[in-house]
Amino acid sequence: WGQIGNGTSIEEDYKNDTVNIPYNVLNNVSKVYAGLYFFGAIDKTGSLWTWGCNEDGRLGQGKSSNEMSENSSPKCILKNVKKVVLPTNGDGMCVAITNEGDLYIWGIWRRNINVPQKIMEDVTEVSVGSLGSWCIIKKRDASIWGYGTNGFGQLGVGNTIDTSTPQAIGLNDVDKIGALESVGYAITKTGDLYIWGGKGSKLGKAEYDDKGYLVKQEYIDSYLTDKLVNNLRPTKIMSNVEKVS
Repeated sequence: WGQIGNGTSIEEDYKNDTVNIPYNVLNNVSKVYAGLYFFGAIDKTGSLWTWGCNEDGRLGQGKSSNEMSENSSPKCILKNVKKVVLPTNGDGMCVAITNEGDLYIWGIWRRNINVPQKIMEDVTEVSVGSLGSWCIIKKRDASIWGYGTNGFGQLGVGNTIDTSTPQAIGLNDVDKIGALESVGYAITKTGDLYIWGGKGSKLGKAEYDDKGYLVKQEYIDSYLTDKLVNNLRPTKIMSNVEKVS
């Protein structure tokens, strides 16, 4: 898939001595992020570079996977970036937050977003679900928002409808956020822990086909919310919490 970044994408090329030793892909790099068969890197100027597999347009280089299956040479796709999250499984989404707080998304599973698309401003933190194309967003005013797929109520917005624009969850004064498989959570500044999601999901492990696509959605974290009266909205379950691990 070209994830080595040396200008080749043929499997046989990976077996020779030239790629079995460290290879200089990019200079002046401050952070590196690994996705499924592709990479992203932020250099010291804040520019985000991507290379490797372009499934679902995850490279963010303006071409669909049909137009370009891979690019083995790093290309800059976004400026002034401070944080990136890349998917490490067959579904998912790519997100980036700039130093100004602008939130960009691209490479969403089975959607044609092949270039970074700005969806929100004043963002300080984002947590992406480990399965499915969804995320929980925290803004500078300590409010939280849900975005993406919502089949199990994991966005915490009171329904199970997918959304292409961020929706307010209705919980404020938030300190920390998290997105698991089908469950989201938040810890307020006073230490109260809220959870939501997992509606209708079953206990068990997710299964993927040989191409990495999710074929069975049975989430193991649903036990966290299956006893809640309403798991479509945040429910307080504990006080004096510092973190969830």
